[in-house]
Amino acid sequence: MAAIERAESTVDLEFYIWSPGRLAGRLHAALARAVGRGCRVRLLLDTFGSEHAGPAVAILQQAGIVVSWFNPRRWARLSFRNHRKLVVVDRRHALLGGCNVADEYDGDGVQAGWRDLGICTRVPACVIALARSFDRMWAMAPFDHLPVADSMPEASRGDRWELFVAGAGRGVRRYRRCLHRDLAAASQIDVVAAYFVPTTRVRGLLGRAARRGRVRVIVPAMGDVPLAHHASAHVLRGLPPSLIQVYQYVPAMLHAKLVIADHAVYVGSANFDPRSLRINFDLMLRIEDPEISTQARGIVDEIQSHSKPYACGNPGPLARLRQRTAYAALAWLDPYIARRKLRLLS
Repeated sequence: MAAIERAESTVDLEFYIWSPGRLAGRLHAALARAVGRGCRVRLLLDTFGSEHAGPAVAILQQAGIVVSWFNPRRWARLSFRNHRKLVVVDRRHALLGGCNVADEYDGDGVQAGWRDLGICTRVPACVIALARSFDRMWAMAPFDHLPVADSMPEASRGDRWELFVAGAGRGVRRYRRCLHRDLAAASQIDVVAAYFVPTTRVRGLLGRAARRGRVRVIVPAMGDVPLAHHASAHVLRGLPPSLIQVYQYVPAMLHAKLVIADHAVYVGSANFDPRSLRINFDLMLRIEDPEISTQARGIVDEIQSHSKPYACGNPGPLARLRQRTAYAALAWLDPYIARRKLRLLS
């Protein structure tokens, strides 16, 4: 918000969810003031995630804010959502992470609101890469004049950072390869995941890393998406409890997306699940830096201080069936349907 208040020329924002309320009202006021100072303000919202924001968006437009909807509802393209959360100010400051615009994000995640995470960057090359990525998403938002095949994401890198821009089944291989490489080599791994539905390969990498050193996973004790919560329970039941430390965050919904593998830190909008790796449009920033990884582990330590050790208990047959079915839906059926739709669109 402070960066928007100081904006001099442009403000570009991209969210999956915009929900009218206190936080949206404060952001609306800050954006309107930016327009009053002569700034160009663009807001890109996902049609599905922000489906109830129509009246609020009309007010935003009256204030001079240019709003575009990503992927208006069409059955053939309904699966492909813009899950990115990004703010770029004056093409000099950028913020990305997991936070949407809704009142559940208006708090510290302990006393009030959900627990989430984002990162600010002023590294010029990284900010420009994010700004260009926004421009590209803005141009293809209607899904009319650009085929899905042209949404091939970009990957940009600097000395100690790499930006992964993926979506609609494209551009995820580089992200997966990099993540798998880091997990395969690391001896200290931390995963904070709102929706923990890793692939079989990633589970194997985590298990082998735990034998080399330490693996810590923190998930929400209460889930906001029941299907994902049940699928995660199925995965967690299969993890070796003597090797992998698993905790549940207790105070509120944990919506953060963070992976630390030795000195490599991944932060952004992608969940630890197949949809983020294969279907959604997402952003992840990888930073390799001992100081930043130490700071990130401090955040994980603080999150763990509000968590309890995970106990899977002994679910009955119906609960196990529900968990297996949820896992199959998210790990296999959802990607399969998306692949079929991509073939129809190609």
